[in-house]
Amino acid sequence: MKSILFFSFYGHQARFFTKIIDNFKKRNKNYNLYHINVYKSIFNRFFYNCNIFKKNKAKQLFSDKEIEQIISFSFAKQTVNSTFFSNKLIKELYKKILKIQVYGYIKYFYYCFKKNKIELLIVWNGLHHPLAAATELAKKMNIKTIFMENGYMPSTISVDSAGVNYYSSLTGKGSDFYKKVSIQKEKLDKLYDSIKSKSIREQMPNLPKNYIFLPLQVHDDTQILIHSPQIKKMEDFIRKVYTAIEKVNERENKN
Repeated sequence: MKSILFFSFYGHQARFFTKIIDNFKKRNKNYNLYHINVYKSIFNRFFYNCNIFKKNKAKQLFSDKEIEQIISFSFAKQTVNSTFFSNKLIKELYKKILKIQVYGYIKYFYYCFKKNKIELLIVWNGLHHPLAAATELAKKMNIKTIFMENGYMPSTISVDSAGVNYYSSLTGKGSDFYKKVSIQKEKLDKLYDSIKSKSIREQMPNLPKNYIFLPLQVHDDTQILIHSPQIKKMEDFIRKVYTAIEKVNERENKN
């Protein structure tokens, strides 16, 4: 029997994966399905003993640079949200703690993958350091991985074997790729209906004939912390756009 491991981080992800597993079991009995949640399954089992995983053994699997990459998102997300980390010493201490945790996650998943003969790992997003440790280890052990994330439209989910957001397999695809995609009209109509919801219409302001729609992003989202080397704050983004608009208006003699 093939073995699949679902690994969740937050509670809503755990509930979602549990529903998938329950439905999957009803339809197919030929798989061993496992589900691990960071806090419920791992924290109580090994967190306080993760230091028994010697750094020398971790180095056999991962370089220091790879460990830095695994903790990069968790480190950036935490330090950007708290003035507590403005102290350089505290920042460095927190980074060391994350690394120690990652050594523990690597050990945990190495034996978990081996013991249960995992052939497919399914994670949500995959950038928080426990998830990143699991997915990077899966690569080294030639275990297939599926990344899931909220879709770009309401009530949709993205599923990708490469990653999510900029790590997605769609990154770099040109317009020709999308023109060849076959779309079912019924599903497209249903998607449009979900977008044009009553709640959205009620919140729409009275707009002038000419306006610019500028969607923003949460300041500590993956797209900003990891995938935006030039713009790290929405304030900077707005300033850049405003400056660009002024130049265009000046060139076109518009207000």
